[in-house]
Amino acid sequence: MDELIITAVQFNSAGDRLAYVFVGIPPENADRTVDGMRLYTREQLIRALGKGKRFIIANRQRGKWQFNGEVHLIEANGEPYLRVDQACIPVDDLGNLAKIRASI
Repeated sequence: MDELIITAVQFNSAGDRLAYVFVGIPPENADRTVDGMRLYTREQLIRALGKGKRFIIANRQRGKWQFNGEVHLIEANGEPYLRVDQACIPVDDLGNLAKIRASI
């Protein structure tokens, strides 16, 4: 499977780069997604994108999954950044995802 979903995020202390994301399999139903959840570091996400994996941003609204775009790896100031909008801005931005609450 080359397509996964991202449903939650935690940023670094500066707020400009991802620290971790929750990655799951595309939901046939909600139970399958919860069971498939996995934590990825920013570096793991960048490596997976480089190997051809696709990551879709998703959140639940009123009990239904909403898909809000694909994650793109862009370069700004010679550094890699993860963005949904592909803008050449030196900050990771995956849109309005839930925050990972547990301390890592």
